[in-house]
Amino acid sequence: MSSLNSKDRVSLCLFTFEDGRRCRTPRIGGHPHFCFYHAQKEARTRTVAYLLQTLLQSIDISQDEYINAFSTDGWRKTVRHSVTANHTYLHPPKPATTAPPAPPPT
Repeated sequence: MSSLNSKDRVSLCLFTFEDGRRCRTPRIGGHPHFCFYHAQKEARTRTVAYLLQTLLQSIDISQDEYINAFSTDGWRKTVRHSVTANHTYLHPPKPATTAPPAPPPT
């Protein structure tokens, strides 16, 4: 049972944890719903989402620019080469096994 009555809860952070508990920190003046910590966390999440959206849009635009400059086949060859090079980098060929060096004469 909570020691706070409903009138006191009005000024608390509205963040709810996965297990159903609520944050009990007071809200900050600059944010209508969250305490300082959860307001910062929300701002970082919106920033990362914005950056990812920008990156996704730039991939599409870059592909169009490359195709206009070097043709569709040039784009496909470049992508194929990049994938192959990445696979080779991640899975290098195993070095040839050689016999261990002979012990020095005594």
